[in-house]
Amino acid sequence: MDLRLERRRVLVTGGTKSIGRAIVDTFLAKGAIVSFCARDAKIVKDRETEWRSVVFLAGALASFATAINFVLDGATTARGQY
Repeated sequence: MDLRLERRRVLVTGGTKSIGRAIVDTFLAKGAIVSFCARDAKIVKDRETEWRSVVFLAGALASFATAINFVLDGATTARGQY
């Protein structure tokens, strides 16, 4: 089933471990633009580095600061695009 996730914006909270990490992996594999956050800043940075090393689509991965901007700005302006 093609969910047409390529270039769609996704926000995953708790995206660095367990199910959250698997969700980020899946969305990235489907070509989504993923913002993620979690409580442990070091793990967030580690995951960001890890994912950037395997993601070739520029801008496909964003961390906490971008996730906050996505929620505050992007969600409002992107309404209707999902």
